[in-house]
Amino acid sequence: MALGPSSAKEVVDRLRALEAGDGKGFERWVSEHAYVFPEWEVAECWLWDDWPESDRDSFPEWPSGQSPIDLVAKKTDGSLAAIQCKFYTKASITPKQVREFSGATRVGFSESWFIAKATVPETVRKEAALLEVRILDVDEACANLLESTAKREQDDPRQPMQDAAVAGCVKALAPG
Repeated sequence: MALGPSSAKEVVDRLRALEAGDGKGFERWVSEHAYVFPEWEVAECWLWDDWPESDRDSFPEWPSGQSPIDLVAKKTDGSLAAIQCKFYTKASITPKQVREFSGATRVGFSESWFIAKATVPETVRKEAALLEVRILDVDEACANLLESTAKREQDDPRQPMQDAAVAGCVKALAPG
């Protein structure tokens, strides 16, 4: 879904308004906005506990007793991605976190993703690539979103009016 500059700015401002380290708030933000980032190819996204197709009996018992999956995304092609969100201000994602998540999400999902607003060292990126875990950088995605909406506005002077109408509809239909 293409957003106009004001709508794109609202999405980014909501992210910036989160308190540093508010992991649950970040998970909610991602579940509500994943579809606006074209490169993610998300049609729908749910918190793990809200996923309507969740059949917890078909998943292995998690060693910690708690699912490592924060969100489930249905991609535009219909496949499912298991997602773990990381919202760190001072810490960084570790190779161990990537390995544990990768192993836990092999059943029932076509992809495993880390969506991060955190430092991701090159060693972690290499480990993720080997394990076929996709690392999605939220700051990069937000910058791309703002840039693409500004470019669309330059290319078509009618776009702001269309975007405002769409934003009004999206806001009216948005939960809570």
